[in-house]
Amino acid sequence: MKSCMTLRCRQAFTLIEHVAVISIIGILFTLVSVLEP
Repeated sequence: MKSCMTLRCRQAFTLIEHVAVISIIGILFTLVSVLEP
């Protein structure tokens, strides 16, 4: 993936990373809220 040095590809990767982090945080919060009585 050496061809991924363009700005647009980097923006897409950062967008995917942000979405993944937000989804993981949301899943963790839902698990905590479900496990806590």
